[in-house]
Amino acid sequence: MEGNRLKEFDQNQLNKRRKCAVLLKHLHHGMHKNFNKDLESLNLTSVQGEVLFFLFHNQDKKIYQRTIEESLKISNPTVTGIIQRMEEKGLIGRVVDEEDARYRIIVLCDKAIEIREELAVRREIAAQKLFQNLKEEEIDELERVLAIMTHNLGIDEICCDKGERRWSKN
Repeated sequence: MEGNRLKEFDQNQLNKRRKCAVLLKHLHHGMHKNFNKDLESLNLTSVQGEVLFFLFHNQDKKIYQRTIEESLKISNPTVTGIIQRMEEKGLIGRVVDEEDARYRIIVLCDKAIEIREELAVRREIAAQKLFQNLKEEEIDELERVLAIMTHNLGIDEICCDKGERRWSKN
């Protein structure tokens, strides 16, 4: 039955889509692998770097573990482990929310502030490497296409630098 349903689709289109999906998977894996390697000397993982950038950009807000989970689309158990390791490294701390003692606010420690600039430089170098052979209009088109694909999956697009969500069909 499944084989008959596949015959309804154009095989060339199916092959192109599969190839694109595999390329996206490899790209995602490669980005994490390269950024992990770049951050090794700072004793950080790429996900810990993402959490730090999120905290840097939201220093004026109360950030709870749930905020990180929802904003970065990471599961509760994973974020728990990330926060524990970052706390052990002296990068972040948890303080009781004065308005509701049941909650802990995630705060940056001095060690995180000290590596902020170096982390930003390494992130920019990684981005330069990733986009080095693309023209600006190609990057604009890539952003547009990825935003549509993200929307197709029901996932909000997250603007990494500001932490804001947006969707546009333009």
